Amino acid sequence: MFLLAIFAIPICISDWRYRRIPNIYLIFMLYLIFATRLFLPLKSLPVISGAVACAVLLSIMGMGAGDAKLFVIAVLALNPSNFGVFLLLVASIYVADEDIKTRYGIPRKTLIEDSFSKFSEKDLTVLEEIIIILDKNNYIKRVNLSSYKLQNKGGKGRNGSVEEVNTSVTATTHSLILMFSDFGLVYAMQGYEIPEGEHGTKGRAIINLINIDKNEKIIKFLVISEDQLKNYSNYFLIFVSKNGQVRRNSLEQFLSIRSNGKKYMKDEKDGISNVLIAEEKDHLFLATRKGMAVVTPISDFRVFNSRDSDGV
Repeated sequence: MFLLAIFAIPICISDWRYRRIPNIYLIFMLYLIFATRLFLPLKSLPVISGAVACAVLLSIMGMGAGDAKLFVIAVLALNPSNFGVFLLLVASIYVADEDIKTRYGIPRKTLIEDSFSKFSEKDLTVLEEIIIILDKNNYIKRVNLSSYKLQNKGGKGRNGSVEEVNTSVTATTHSLILMFSDFGLVYAMQGYEIPEGEHGTKGRAIINLINIDKNEKIIKFLVISEDQLKNYSNYFLIFVSKNGQVRRNSLEQFLSIRSNGKKYMKDEKDGISNVLIAEEKDHLFLATRKGMAVVTPISDFRVFNSRDSDGV
């Protein structure tokens, strides 16, 4: 039995060194093992009480309940017939497991479910600030806003397109872009759906992106931000025609647009001068080429349910 104890002690020593436990705890534990072996009868209750007391002392000294198992193994090696020590070993294993949960247990950070939400391309697209450029030949592209640096007075600038620029607008990759044509139709695209290009590239023909006629031209961009999309009931589109007529429609009417577009004007010959997005509290400022101007609250214009009306 003494040889078994001598064999068990190096195992305990190696385990303690691996765990980097101070040597004073090791010396104290060995002292308790041999003191129990020499001064207490092994087949009596005090042995069990002594083993329990040693395990408690080891836990109090900071070695943890899990380390009490090693002590019990050493005592069991001194007298394998002691069934009480075996029970203590089983109990210490249970206590050690609870101790490990207390020391290293952390709440689960992931959730396992049978189903998952559908992801769209927008969810996988990085939110970036962009410039959308359309040239006179109906070639379109988006360029990262970081490609253009702030210049001082007198700077030469940077080319935005190979051809003459027809219209351009700043937006984000998550914005909704409304495109108004001279045929009285409006088309919609997400910012990330527009092909990415560089400041010196031509872009891509818009006829390959939306169902537009070969003789149709995009004359106006309107950017709808994510916040405006979430609170669409608070926003309106203001159409100003070239002959000075104004019409107000709810933004909701232009959120669902098919690939072949949606009619926004009855007579495209009049053409639109501008399209704006506004709230009820905003004001509309109109100016003529003769230098006349007027400022009118948006609330003065009633909301038209029809998209064929000329306005007021």
